[in-house]
Amino acid sequence: MISAIILAAGESRRMKSPKPLMNWGDSNLINYQISILDNTKVEEIIIVLGSRANEISDTIHETKFKVVENKDFKLGKTTSIIKGLNSISNKNNDVLILACDQPRTKDLVGKVIDFHLELPHVKKITMPVYQKKSGHPIIFSNLFFKDLLLIKEDTQGIRQIIKENEGSICKYKTSDESATIDLNTPDQYKQSLNNWNNY
Repeated sequence: MISAIILAAGESRRMKSPKPLMNWGDSNLINYQISILDNTKVEEIIIVLGSRANEISDTIHETKFKVVENKDFKLGKTTSIIKGLNSISNKNNDVLILACDQPRTKDLVGKVIDFHLELPHVKKITMPVYQKKSGHPIIFSNLFFKDLLLIKEDTQGIRQIIKENEGSICKYKTSDESATIDLNTPDQYKQSLNNWNNY
């Protein structure tokens, strides 16, 4: 089984507006990400909030998901990942990690999850790859759980785990460009939003 962690704790400094509340599809980014994962084979969804937590929490439409607050969000994304990991109900689950500002198509997320679940249960890291560029979501088998709990901001967080375990990476090759969307600036947001209907 898989537990999904949505990271939505950042201050959105470059965007100058809270990303989780920005329009996407028929809703906002946080609710879009929740709805996509809710229609997959993940067992639970954990949403990690930080900056403007109450304001964002009030917009979440469903109540069946686990919403947790990372009061240390200013110390970096790794603190939110660890907060999410510690909130997982079943520590034997594999872990899917996806940031709020990385919207993906429903088709892509479902296929990455199915691909991961069809692989042998070994120590593996599954990720989509678009035109030789690695994307998200990333799924870690539960055999990485202890390693994930030890990540630190000054050692590149999960990037370091990926770098040290290249032989464990399982690549899902896709023609879906949404695998590499990152909404860090207003220009990236506008361009991605304009192109979204083409994905």
